[in-house]
Amino acid sequence: MMPYQSLHLPTERPYLLTGLLVLLVLYAPYWLLGQDVHFLIHDFLDDTSYNFNPLVQSGQAFNFGSDARVSNLMNGLPRSAMHSGLYVSVWFFALLPPFWAILLNFLLVHAIGFVGMYALARTYLSATPLHALGSALVFALIPTYSNYGLSVMGQPLLLLTFLNLLNGRAGWDSWVMICLFPFYSFLVRSGLYILAGLALLGLVDALRNRRIVWPYWLGLTLLAVLYALVDFPMIWAYLTNAFVSHRTEYEPAALVSGSLIGGLKNVLLLFLQGQYHAGIFCPLPIALLWGWWFVRSPKRTGWPTWVMVAILAICLLHGLYPWLLTHSGIPQKLLTVFQLDRFYFLLPLLWVLLLGIAQKTAMRYVLLAQLLLTLLLNKEWTTNVRALVGLTTPATIPSYRAFFAENLFDKIKNTLLGSPANYRVVSIGMHPIVAQVNGFYTLDSYQNNYPLAYKQQFRRIMADEWTKPDAHKIRPYFDAYGNRCYVFPTELGMNCLIGKTQTRVVNDLRFNTAAFGQMGGRYVFSAVPIKNAASLGWRQVGVFNDEQSYWRIWVYTV
Repeated sequence: MMPYQSLHLPTERPYLLTGLLVLLVLYAPYWLLGQDVHFLIHDFLDDTSYNFNPLVQSGQAFNFGSDARVSNLMNGLPRSAMHSGLYVSVWFFALLPPFWAILLNFLLVHAIGFVGMYALARTYLSATPLHALGSALVFALIPTYSNYGLSVMGQPLLLLTFLNLLNGRAGWDSWVMICLFPFYSFLVRSGLYILAGLALLGLVDALRNRRIVWPYWLGLTLLAVLYALVDFPMIWAYLTNAFVSHRTEYEPAALVSGSLIGGLKNVLLLFLQGQYHAGIFCPLPIALLWGWWFVRSPKRTGWPTWVMVAILAICLLHGLYPWLLTHSGIPQKLLTVFQLDRFYFLLPLLWVLLLGIAQKTAMRYVLLAQLLLTLLLNKEWTTNVRALVGLTTPATIPSYRAFFAENLFDKIKNTLLGSPANYRVVSIGMHPIVAQVNGFYTLDSYQNNYPLAYKQQFRRIMADEWTKPDAHKIRPYFDAYGNRCYVFPTELGMNCLIGKTQTRVVNDLRFNTAAFGQMGGRYVFSAVPIKNAASLGWRQVGVFNDEQSYWRIWVYTV
């Protein structure tokens, strides 16, 4: 049984308030810059998780019918292919403008991460208030993807809840936490792996102490049932084959090298810097401190060693996953549908737990080093700090305002004839989410799940283009993956962030105009000029630009 000390709120309040104030100051660039803040583009602003806004725009966010369709995406994307309307993240976008929904979610997620880690460190890691404050700040500053809600930042609070159940100290608040957690975290991101980790923890306790703590297993069952309830439309669609998913064509081995040497390199990389969805986090000071503890400790088989074993196991599984896909003989459908290597979402929590082994004399130096590393490796944070003090930001990292360019797209919308609902568009050289957020109905999109038949239909538009010799990377990316159902010209590669300061052109685009028209396509939004547009039967509507936009957009009608 882990050591336990109860929390006395009046004693803890000054430390909690101090930590939240420090967190607010460190994240000041985010709320001081307003819409000129820089958020990550890859898998954040461009990601399917950010499709909360187009989902709300469609009016289908809270439609749980099996035949519901999201008409503004991919000619009527099945509603069950997208995130559930029961997620708190969706509620933010239903109640607030998109920017404020993102910012509020960002600050709330990290604040909950701080409070949860502080409470866990004080209760079960025998940490002093100052020690707990430092550990909680380290955790809360990890740049995890906040569009996944509490998938990472909520783990300390959930672990605290289940440790209380395991040790007979749970109150009504523990059950409330279990009931709320599935509504603010994603089953397919971290939920499956959290459930597996908690089940393993319960089994270890049962074997070591020869007991079954029924409230613990009841809590775990409740958590699993609620996850299933929240994502019931998606799960039901999968079980009943409501549509054949494009994921049935996943071939990870065609995208990533399955070599053993390459896999071992990825093991080391994950150990040293983590995985970017869970948060880039270099835990070298913690690893060195753990080594120091391991050498000096008379009891080397304690829980810190088992935490390190878990970390190493997760790194090995993720790094060697492509090799397993190729050589293990395990059915590929099982390995690709559930992406079993995603246990890396547990790494930030596990690493910060190891701070609990430190001696007080070494803690202040380790915490300082870890805090500095965590901040300096956070590219989003450092970019915003530079922007706040007036330093030039890289042209390849547009601000929120410049990326979505609402004023520019209002000009485009006012120039085009008819309601956006009456025609479909695709984008070239920029992410489709930009057009989607600005109210356009797009044939292209970034989705983790959509009908295979649609993927095959969309591919006809670019089939000739992707026969070019230079398309050898694009073809497998679309055919073996396909989440980014994009128009990828060979001359641009898979670059979807071509700003107006870049002098790029497409000289010879082989675009199936007839197939595009059959899907309802009428307009092409391009971040670069298409030199052979006339030979494709396109007419240039205009070139649109303004000072605040990251883009210069050539609009063609087909």
